[in-house]
Amino acid sequence: MTLDELFAREPLRWGLRGDPMLWEAMRERFKGHALPTDEWELRELVEAAFAEIVGVKLDGHADRDAAVLCERFRIGSGMSDGHVSPRYWADTAIPILLDRWAAANFRSRGDCDAPTGELPVARSDGTPAAGNASKHDVDSVGMALTAIDHERALADRQALIQLCLYAMDRARSGGVAERIEQGLAGVGVHALRPDGQRFDPSVHEAGGAVPTADKTLEGTVAETEVVGFLDHDRLLRAPVVTVYTRR
Repeated sequence: MTLDELFAREPLRWGLRGDPMLWEAMRERFKGHALPTDEWELRELVEAAFAEIVGVKLDGHADRDAAVLCERFRIGSGMSDGHVSPRYWADTAIPILLDRWAAANFRSRGDCDAPTGELPVARSDGTPAAGNASKHDVDSVGMALTAIDHERALADRQALIQLCLYAMDRARSGGVAERIEQGLAGVGVHALRPDGQRFDPSVHEAGGAVPTADKTLEGTVAETEVVGFLDHDRLLRAPVVTVYTRR
């Protein structure tokens, strides 16, 4: 699988009129490019392509909510003609690509042969065969396999969690989304809906503001727009919220 294949299916929703064209431009830009080895490399590649094509750095853009005009995407119609949304790419497009990368990476690992746990057969230099290996040899191999299996299990768990979040975000049935959320809670991954709590920028992401004349509501979360998730004590995804502000 190559990097451009992550762009094969278009998202269900777009930010501004230029975003579909930027998506296609990136697909062409990454045609034949090997998949990154980790999600940080993928993020860096997409952000670099954004800067190259649009002309501004996504991670350094002063106001992500502001539209950015890209002349090459003008088609002559619509209020947002030729404009792309940094907020959309940071909060929606890149997370979609990261989810697809995780799914592709999980599938590729699943095709690999798992360790069999068998000891090497005897060699000409007198190394013990599996049948007459010493207890020390057996214990050493067992400990090594246990460590490998544990690391792989943790990696597989993270990949499965990302697949579940990907499916839940795109589920059209409320019942299906609820069932996935319940299943995640069963393995220690809990949804974050901080409605009514004080806004905390370290764990919440502001997606909008709601004016209010009530002083007691100022700085509290009015509504959760995108559900966040906590894996035991580790933040997987910050919830995107609207916050009450003084009128």
